[in-house]
Amino acid sequence: MDETLSINWEDPHPRVQWDGGSTIGESSCVSCGQCITVCPCNALMEKSMLGHAGFLTGISKQALDSMIDVVKDVEPETGYGPIVRISEVESAMRESRIRRTKTVCTYCGVGCSFDVWTKDRHILKVEPTEGPTNGISTCVKEKFGWDYVNAPDRLTKPLIREGEMFREASWDETLGLVARKFSAIEAQHGPDSLAFISSSKCTNEESYLMQKLARAVVGTNNIDNCSRYCQAPATMGLFRTVGYGGDSGSVHDIENASLVLIVGSNTAECHPVLATRVKRARKLHGQKLIVADLREHEMARRADVLLLPKPGTDLVWLSAITRYLLENGLARDDFLRRWVNGVDEYKKTLAPFTMEFASQTCGLPVETLERVAHMIAEAHSMCVLWAMGVTQQSQGSDTRRPSQISFP
Repeated sequence: MDETLSINWEDPHPRVQWDGGSTIGESSCVSCGQCITVCPCNALMEKSMLGHAGFLTGISKQALDSMIDVVKDVEPETGYGPIVRISEVESAMRESRIRRTKTVCTYCGVGCSFDVWTKDRHILKVEPTEGPTNGISTCVKEKFGWDYVNAPDRLTKPLIREGEMFREASWDETLGLVARKFSAIEAQHGPDSLAFISSSKCTNEESYLMQKLARAVVGTNNIDNCSRYCQAPATMGLFRTVGYGGDSGSVHDIENASLVLIVGSNTAECHPVLATRVKRARKLHGQKLIVADLREHEMARRADVLLLPKPGTDLVWLSAITRYLLENGLARDDFLRRWVNGVDEYKKTLAPFTMEFASQTCGLPVETLERVAHMIAEAHSMCVLWAMGVTQQSQGSDTRRPSQISFP
């Protein structure tokens, strides 16, 4: 994920190495597990697979060490082919022991696809598939963050509070208690005194049933989903500019852009797989990166230009750069005339946002703001990435508007 691993093909016996020769503990490895995904000979394997997934995974350590020593001895003469073929045979035999279920990760909104390997009711591993967003990439949460499913201390029975303590109860007792509480509140205060919130971690079917409970059973329209009210500023801003409540680009656009601007997003931590596309493009294709955030996180340290504006002032410096681009002939006027409505009216709203005003308000040097404007104007193609640092502001919908107007 972090482009940590490489192979030294110059060596007589090529070996995988971390960051060109560092030890794993001193390398940039973030334990994303992609090395396990791409390992061709099962030299790397999840511990949860041992003794369960394949016919060779349950071998005792003593026997396994002896087999490894044999492989090391014969490898120089036989090469990798026979070793890989043994792995392929074992992989084919494994199919009789496991079940694969295709699903989509719900940790964040990137939408990574993977197969969950199970045996009985136990998860053995997560293996990424050729998904449209992640390819074969995973982050550490997607790859390994599922052990809670069969955790020994996971709740298996409902709990009912009595005083300061909880006691275990049956499902019949618990559901009966909830139904009586709902009925009592509804009888006393009416159906609109109840409200329901469905989690973004729920499936569409579960959210559908929740709104049926609210509307058809209780009789109220007080039903919401945390994905909706969490992202409402983003949706509103997108409707205002592109006419649709969805982003106007794709993961491939991010990979191929010559310039990426990240505003209010800790991409490497919150959307790790997406961040890898930027890291890779910078390393392999010289992609430029501008980051605006309140703290110096990983993507900020990788940036060509880092902006540290005062909290809540993103709208100001974005508007100032937009005005600078428009007034200095740096904007794509042909694009604006063809695709954007109300450009003249929008230009009038930018009157207060001079570079000097933005510098004073945001705590950013005028020279830095002008440099950002010229990098944007000179870029052959550009993507703007923004997240909660923008949308969770009182001006969230307006803050994301300049990026759609002047950064085509």
